[in-house]
Amino acid sequence: MASTTGSVSTSSYDGRYATLSWTCTQSGNVSTIKWTASLAGGASNYYKTTQCYFTISCDNGTPSKTKVTILEYDTSRNAYKGTIGSGSFTITHDSAGAAKFTIKLSVATYVWEVNCTGSKTWTLPSRYTLTLTKGTGISSVSGAGTYAEGSEVGIGATVSTGYSFTKWANSSGTTVSTNPSYTVTLNANTTLTASATLKTYPITYDANGGTGAPAAQTKKHGTALTLSSTKPTRKGYAFKSWNTKADGTGTTYAAGASFTANAATTLYAIWTVYVLTVKYNANGGT
Repeated sequence: MASTTGSVSTSSYDGRYATLSWTCTQSGNVSTIKWTASLAGGASNYYKTTQCYFTISCDNGTPSKTKVTILEYDTSRNAYKGTIGSGSFTITHDSAGAAKFTIKLSVATYVWEVNCTGSKTWTLPSRYTLTLTKGTGISSVSGAGTYAEGSEVGIGATVSTGYSFTKWANSSGTTVSTNPSYTVTLNANTTLTASATLKTYPITYDANGGTGAPAAQTKKHGTALTLSSTKPTRKGYAFKSWNTKADGTGTTYAAGASFTANAATTLYAIWTVYVLTVKYNANGGT
């Protein structure tokens, strides 16, 4: 949202003149103009008027021209000074925005028999386009549009399932934020791209009393991992399987099996004790 101020005064007669002051606030494609009009100057510091009004025209907007009557001649009160009126109105622009307003203030006097006028062409802040694009792993972005120069625009990105947000980057590839929610100060046409990276999970092996555990592996989100076929060894035991719990009460996996869980996991070797059978020979006896 951007705000600008301005004023215009009429030519004077006998040192007397009218002034119109305004503040224009731009939000999106709407300009809201708040105005105040006053009469001043001259030895007696008063006016007798038949009408005081201003017209405003813009080169790109609806309405394209507006006339606002500030004061009409009133037989019950024909002397005026100081503030004589105030108000507001809005103009809706198209996507390109309004580049200029022309404001003309006029006073038609009752006793002077002359018209005093003043006009001013007022240039609004430049309007720039913010373009947002979706990079890898981004499902949606928000905040794109056309805004007045200096506007602070909040933008956002939503990541797809299985991804972690990485950055917002400009058209040169420079990172401007590593947060999916970011506020852009717009001073030029700007393109920003949101990107994310696929989540990965470490899969580690614990020989659980044995030796020769396989090297750790990396599991990609949504993609099955083939577990190592390497089996650890332990004196007096036979390797049975891998398990997500050291006591074997978790999920069991065979060596070389497919692993689909999307989580960092330690797999523990589960062992079976060798059983030895001893036979006796009487060697001729009974």
